Amino acid sequence: MEVFELILEAVENSVEAGASHIDVTVDSEDGRNRVSITDDGCAALPDAPFDAGCTTKGAGRGQGLSKICNESGGCCSISRLEGRTRLEFLAGEDKRVGDLSSSLLPIFLFPVDISLTINIAGKGFTLSTWQLREHDAFPDRAGAIGRFRELVQLKEGEIYG
Repeated sequence: MEVFELILEAVENSVEAGASHIDVTVDSEDGRNRVSITDDGCAALPDAPFDAGCTTKGAGRGQGLSKICNESGGCCSISRLEGRTRLEFLAGEDKRVGDLSSSLLPIFLFPVDISLTINIAGKGFTLSTWQLREHDAFPDRAGAIGRFRELVQLKEGEIYG
């Protein structure tokens, strides 16, 4: 799985836990991606959150964190402190960042405030729901999706150019 597919899985978990604000940070260096996702959701943490089928959301659920744990080779942790939940995981060398605009688009479609910080080889940028709305680039309709892609390409160019 690509690193942003794992992030998408984690963001979906946060939304289902009642989060209204999610902070995502990706630090990429030498092909390794360290990901941190912090949210204000109110769901309790189960005793073994990375075990398949372990859930607080009902029968037939509980695969998301297990999938992230497996894909990260077990290099993951989750904690809850002062009303915030933090999930951290390491995505290995085969978990490339990929095309940013295509990868980021589904993350910003969730109905919550998201702030995403990406640092690649010491250079980085932050993209937020608020910033997308300010530039009329929130990806919820055709014209705005085009502006979203342009904004992300601009940001991507600042990183790689």
